[in-house]
Amino acid sequence: MNRGPAVAIVLLVVLVALALPAEAHAPEFPEGGGSLEKATEVKDPTKSWAIYSHLHEGGEAHYYLLRMRQGENITVSLIAPRYSTDKGFLPSMALMGPGIEGNGTPPSFVEVPTGAGVEVIARSLPPGMEYEPFSPSAFHELSNVSLEAPQDGDYYLAVYDEATEGSYGLAVGLRESFTAEEWVLVPFSALSIYLWEGQSPPAVLLAPAAAIAIGLAAMLAFPRRPRPLDVLWVLATAAGLLMVASGVSLIYQMLWSLSQTGAEPTLAVTIVLAAVPLALGSAALRIAGRGRGSGAVSTGTRIAMRSEAARTWGNTSLASSSSPKASS
Repeated sequence: MNRGPAVAIVLLVVLVALALPAEAHAPEFPEGGGSLEKATEVKDPTKSWAIYSHLHEGGEAHYYLLRMRQGENITVSLIAPRYSTDKGFLPSMALMGPGIEGNGTPPSFVEVPTGAGVEVIARSLPPGMEYEPFSPSAFHELSNVSLEAPQDGDYYLAVYDEATEGSYGLAVGLRESFTAEEWVLVPFSALSIYLWEGQSPPAVLLAPAAAIAIGLAAMLAFPRRPRPLDVLWVLATAAGLLMVASGVSLIYQMLWSLSQTGAEPTLAVTIVLAAVPLALGSAALRIAGRGRGSGAVSTGTRIAMRSEAARTWGNTSLASSSSPKASS
């Protein structure tokens, strides 16, 4: 088997994967601090974060701590999936901290730091839902706030609902940045986001699992596959199937989200993001099926293919994988 094209495909996939995260929020799934003292700290709050959590009952509040310097931008959006808002879940958000001008009064069960100003952010349930093309996903944006920190100090966000329980999300910050750990954990984050939306695990996994099963059956039945199977065939096939499954998953999630939001012009972004792994995966599978292979695989090729097989499931979903407000 000619190993040159296989290595070129792997390098191209890596370059695409490195380019995509520039449009995403880093996803986090904290439980949410149940008091000011136990507030969940949003580390580096000027960085883009997508925080997903769940209020378990009415009259409960979650608290988040943002350590800000004067002049730094505080940007937060509060969102909720349809399955929660359909139950009457309509959470509110209050920003509290030094120099905040008073605007509204939170309910008595919400803790307020001593001496802090409080701004209760106006919220409403919009008639339509927003489509996020990078995930893809659908949600209601209930409220948002953006201002410069008036002073150095600790600012708190309180998210609460007086009547019922439900899932909510916070899109925090504007600066796009990802660590290696966040990038590697993207596949698990994407699954968690879809479950947060109210989808069942079988619904999330069915489309990509079917793509892998059908593709593997076709590759094993291919008359020119090596016998016995060599290492490069296995790695190229695994990487190709995972890329195809990633593209199929994006298409499925796009259709699921558009069934709630209706047609959106930004669906073109999702189509492009899905087309990349579908095209590269198909190319990898064609290379795997072109010849029997010699069984001699260079160290560089082996490392590249193993790395791609481990990571590619989340490569294209990272731009989404992540964020309800990735396009903001």
